[in-house]
Amino acid sequence: MGAGSVLAELPGTTSPEAEVAIVTFARFRQNLAGALFRCGSGKELVENGYALDVELAAEYAVSRVAPMLTGEEFIDGSPGSRALSRDPA
Repeated sequence: MGAGSVLAELPGTTSPEAEVAIVTFARFRQNLAGALFRCGSGKELVENGYALDVELAAEYAVSRVAPMLTGEEFIDGSPGSRALSRDPA
């Protein structure tokens, strides 16, 4: 579903595989969390104490930037961005 959410926003023609991903995302878009909690991987994550990770994975269109790992820190991916510091200083 994650790939489908990205592919749905891209212009141009799509491969059959991309179309499947887009259709799957569209089918569950209104209840991503419910779908992720019901799938095998989601259940496994919850069983291992990672329910918050499933909730975070279900968030859609909540950030204006995509984090990008550079070395040991994340940057916001925008041109001219600075590192997203782990320290509040």
